Amino acid sequence: MNKPIVYGTAAGASFFAFYMAVLTVLNSFEHALSTFVQYSYFMIPLIIGFGIQVGLFFYVKSRAKAKSAQGVKGAAAATGGISSAAMIACCAHHATDVLPFLGLAAASAFLAQFQELFLAVGVFSNVVGIMFMLKTIKEHELYGEKNVFSRELFKLDLKKALQASVAAGSLALAIIFFNALNR
Repeated sequence: MNKPIVYGTAAGASFFAFYMAVLTVLNSFEHALSTFVQYSYFMIPLIIGFGIQVGLFFYVKSRAKAKSAQGVKGAAAATGGISSAAMIACCAHHATDVLPFLGLAAASAFLAQFQELFLAVGVFSNVVGIMFMLKTIKEHELYGEKNVFSRELFKLDLKKALQASVAAGSLALAIIFFNALNR
């Protein structure tokens, strides 16, 4: 149980370090810090969500080995893809920092208009990835009965929770998209 927590924490910390390093190299540390603070309402959930997904991925992987569960490997791989999509969506908005240097200022301005949308897509895909992993854990009974938290969590209908998170996230993305268009 400790390895998934360590891997998840390391993944979240690495995500934050990578984010800060990229922005520091492209601009300055002050810019990296101010951008992080400016978008902290997206960045903190992204970092935490990415760490949770990585931790859940390793949890599912280790529990599947222990139980020799079939079909779990594909589910874990799919969630790994969702995590990757979240990270790409998060980092895509930083193209706005590089494009002016490449003579593509118009493309940079266009992407800057949708910067919050890219971040929201990252958060959304993190939520979907986490819900998908929890649903997989429940479906394959990869949780421990001794843990009161997991026992209560897995009483929930996680399929409906996944559907609700997709619906709510889609609505939020639509609102952010239309707000970006009206700027």
